[in-house]
Amino acid sequence: MTKLAQYVLRCWVAGWLGIACMTAVTAQQPERGLWLRSVARATQCRVQPGGVLILNATAINSGTERAQGTLVVSLDGVPHQQSARRVSVGPQAAETVDIYTALPSSIAGQERLNIKVTMFVEENGRQVILSRGGQPAEQTLTLAVDRLPTLAALVMDPEPPARPSWYWPPPAPQSSYELAVASRISAGNTRQTANFDVRALPINVADWDVMDTIIVSEPSVMGNSAFLESLRLFLSQGGRAWFMADRIPVDSLRPLLAADQSCIEVDEVELNELTVKLVGATLPVTDQELILESDRPYRMKRVLQSGGRVTHMVDDWPVAIWMPIGSGEMLITTLDSAAWLEPNLESTGDVLRHSSYLTRSWAGQLATNINVQRLPQPLQQDVDYPLEQIGNPVVPRPWVAVALSAFCIVLALLGAWRTWVGEMSLLGLLAPFTAVAVSGALLFASSYVRRDIPESLSRLQLVHVAEDGGVASIREQAAVYLEDAREMSLESPVDGRAVVDEQVTSGVRRLEITDFQQWKLVNSDWPPGLWRYRTHFAQPTDQLVAYARLTEQDIEIELPTLPADDSGKPLQLEDMVLRYVVGDPLLCSAGTDSATGHSRLQASGERWITDTLMTDEQRRRSLIYQQFFSETGQLQRRGRVLCGWTDLWTSGPSWSRELAQRGAALVELPIRLVRPPAGREVFVPHGLVRQRRDPSQVNQTFAFNDESGRWARELTMATEAHLQFDLPQQLLPFQVSEVEVELDIKAPKRNVRLLCHLPSGPPFEIVQLENPSIPWQAKLDDPQLLAAASTGKLNVELRVSERTDVADQRQQTNVIAWEVDRLHFSFRGQTPEPATP
Repeated sequence: MTKLAQYVLRCWVAGWLGIACMTAVTAQQPERGLWLRSVARATQCRVQPGGVLILNATAINSGTERAQGTLVVSLDGVPHQQSARRVSVGPQAAETVDIYTALPSSIAGQERLNIKVTMFVEENGRQVILSRGGQPAEQTLTLAVDRLPTLAALVMDPEPPARPSWYWPPPAPQSSYELAVASRISAGNTRQTANFDVRALPINVADWDVMDTIIVSEPSVMGNSAFLESLRLFLSQGGRAWFMADRIPVDSLRPLLAADQSCIEVDEVELNELTVKLVGATLPVTDQELILESDRPYRMKRVLQSGGRVTHMVDDWPVAIWMPIGSGEMLITTLDSAAWLEPNLESTGDVLRHSSYLTRSWAGQLATNINVQRLPQPLQQDVDYPLEQIGNPVVPRPWVAVALSAFCIVLALLGAWRTWVGEMSLLGLLAPFTAVAVSGALLFASSYVRRDIPESLSRLQLVHVAEDGGVASIREQAAVYLEDAREMSLESPVDGRAVVDEQVTSGVRRLEITDFQQWKLVNSDWPPGLWRYRTHFAQPTDQLVAYARLTEQDIEIELPTLPADDSGKPLQLEDMVLRYVVGDPLLCSAGTDSATGHSRLQASGERWITDTLMTDEQRRRSLIYQQFFSETGQLQRRGRVLCGWTDLWTSGPSWSRELAQRGAALVELPIRLVRPPAGREVFVPHGLVRQRRDPSQVNQTFAFNDESGRWARELTMATEAHLQFDLPQQLLPFQVSEVEVELDIKAPKRNVRLLCHLPSGPPFEIVQLENPSIPWQAKLDDPQLLAAASTGKLNVELRVSERTDVADQRQQTNVIAWEVDRLHFSFRGQTPEPATP
């Protein structure tokens, strides 16, 4: 072969090789545009029946223009339910979004749940699955169904910088994180937590719904106003928060505290030796275990507090303070996190239940209390109120009462007329004609009112306003009646979520989140007939706080201006109940812009409305009140609130189709007690006096429940119940001039003594009763008793003896129970003049 031929052949081969390489490189280059890169469970994700599933999805855009798509989540075995989230990604960028999916109760008993996430894009006005190279843009996850008793969120300070192993002394561990994990392990939980150290803080309703506790030791987050606002609402609804004040500034906690609470830092000290003192604890802890010694000094902030419950002290300074916030609780620890820890010398095969440290023996109860499961809120179960509002209307009770009263009056007048005329024979003819006329009027009224059931929407709203009155959480139970299947959407401009009754299986309902605070629930085939759904959303409010002022007899309440209704007029509170302390609500009567709390009218049993003749709506409201203030079940109860009824709040989710609306809102407003002017005599009713077990007593009685504020029923054993009655902090100092006592106890064949323990000297006997069966009450003005009450804390002991009809208690042949219906203390007095310097 000539050189020319060889050269041509080589060029031809090189050309073909070049073309092949270019083709291969081109084939390996990814298509430009939108794509679903990854899907994973969020840090706060819980896979539990009836809960909320939270996923993190990341979409990338390799194109040169902004691209939009929709991520759709579907659950295996639940074809009628989907969740969607719109995503918009800039050119050459990536976007990570959260997708919230309501989990049905039907997954209970399953070991795993299969989840599919698919990306859709719009083409020619239709939503189609995004594909690349013939492959759809979708990913599948298989998650284990959790059996976690609780879930805690952690916002921890950064880890200490890494140092070489030969440096001395060795670096201290991140004691705040180790303490958080050790408390979880000591309380019987796992290490699994929701860590928010590097991701966005929880600020929306769905994020908080899945958590029970949040533990914070990072100072920077305390300046995030949105986080603090949502955290305040979380606490007021029964959540718990733990702030390690050895790491964060004490002053940063001020926005979370109530009006009568405070925590002020005095200074900071370092201690190599310290002794811990337990307050009101019953743990078997030795004195040696309470003494700590360390070469590395423990930091401790010395603080002054009010309105909290102290459980641990060092040198008479509080180091563990529990602050009640609404229905929840906030724990503040001021002692170095390392002081609460001890090395864990035992190893376990379960990685999720092992930690390098455990809480010390004297901190075990603290770890258990802060890591308990979040208790349900009142009326969290379905109630009949929305269903009772849907149906054929009937003649109102006032109409019937007027008609019957008119019949009686006319009949009486006819009788008087015939008597005056002297001819009574016609009365037997006139009376039936009058009865027929009244019956005809009622029949006409019923035919006028009664009609076919219209398509309608009935709602019961539970409006929970936070302590500062700046935000409201609204839980809504609703029922819808449709004549036939149709397409509708439930749209909301505010943060929240909606859950439809699982029995609705027609069509495919999809929860679409278009923005942080915009979402809608759509279905092209909502079923005909009656079905239910729930919503939960939050909205900002404008200082919705009520103010209470004491008078010589009752309580005058100044009401705030509520949001406006559809016509632009402010909503009005009706049928109000004041619950300042748990277990002792008082009835209130409404005025124009104010209300009066009746100190002598306790709301209990079936009495929750002040009106004598109740309408059908008031009857339904009374039943809701009975469930709302129920003593049964594990409920978080909130004090210092004014409850009342209004028309429906309009700013929230609404249906795209016009439906006749019915219903009402039960509103919980925070109430603050205003200190009366000095020298003015006022009456402090028992509904404002907190009753609790005496915290200074080691052996606590179980006859009285602090959580519900009620006495146990059908007690059979003798008891010595030590109680403490606390005046409101806003009144102190307060000079008591008279004490009113009311004791309603039924204790057959027993002796009962009511004593008051004075600061010094023997107890003061208030009354001694034998076989009491009727209420006893008295007004006392003994100087010793008044002096003890003026301190703001009255320590009382109720002694109930064993049966007096048998010599030996072992010879009892039948059980005779005793019970306390109420034990109330009310005070009359005045606030003193301020001392002159």
